[in-house]
Amino acid sequence: MLGWLISVFNADLDKIKDINGLDCYFFVRFLRMMVRVMLPIWLLSWAVLIPLTSVHTTVPGHSGLDLLIFGNIVPTKQDRYAGHLLLIWIFTSKIPCWSPSDDF
Repeated sequence: MLGWLISVFNADLDKIKDINGLDCYFFVRFLRMMVRVMLPIWLLSWAVLIPLTSVHTTVPGHSGLDLLIFGNIVPTKQDRYAGHLLLIWIFTSKIPCWSPSDDF
């Protein structure tokens, strides 16, 4: 079902451009760039933000998946929002590093 992902990353870009044209070539480059940019953001944000917003803080009325949301931080522990801000700064500054220079 997801075998096409491996094919996209193993495909030769010059061959794609010659056979399918520029539309397909730029679409495959876009897919590759999005994975290189979004995958590290996704992994790092889940590893940091899920424990930050769900451990030892519970707002009354939140249960289930509501325990993982931004609004689950109680007013007495608002210093936890610094983790969200820090990750935003890291992600914004590192996006050019995660993508090769030929994609920009």
